[in-house]
Amino acid sequence: MKRIIPLFALALTITLSILSVNMVQAEVIASDRDATPQAGAAASPPVATVVSVQPTAIEDETMIYLGDPITVNGPGVVITGTTAIITATGTYRATGTLADGMIDINTDGSVELILDNATITNSTGPAVSVTNATAVSLVLADGTTNTLTDGETYNDTGLKATLFSNDTLIIAGSGDLIITGNYKHGIASDDDLIVE
Repeated sequence: MKRIIPLFALALTITLSILSVNMVQAEVIASDRDATPQAGAAASPPVATVVSVQPTAIEDETMIYLGDPITVNGPGVVITGTTAIITATGTYRATGTLADGMIDINTDGSVELILDNATITNSTGPAVSVTNATAVSLVLADGTTNTLTDGETYNDTGLKATLFSNDTLIIAGSGDLIITGNYKHGIASDDDLIVE
């Protein structure tokens, strides 16, 4: 009698487990059958489907047209005289010639600045300056030649180079970069400087 009770308990446990699995399968099949097939479509056997939703990053690119005057197509750039100030996280593409001015990056996030046949000369400071950012990737567009030139004297002596960054600066891309450093340095960063 003592052996019959444990065997009965084991059989009952197995039966309940099978019923539980069948109930779950029935719920999945029922939810698939609730979908109405399209006209002319062949009926297919019910299948449980796992759907993975990935966030989609929208990569809008703001164009900065260097010249006199500087013009912009897209958000995130403020023009002050001959200075283009990037004020928001994002991707920016600069093209054209700026005879006496600069691009300044001043935002709390990360910025990708693509130089696409850009020529920037600044007689009183750096051609490109990173005042504030988490990190800046300076990308030299494929097949382009980009030229940066600074002045012999700076209005702000804390800025040390033609291409200067207070934060992490990453230089990447297969285009050419020609830098003329008249004040102190061609390239300088007060944080990490990475050339890929």
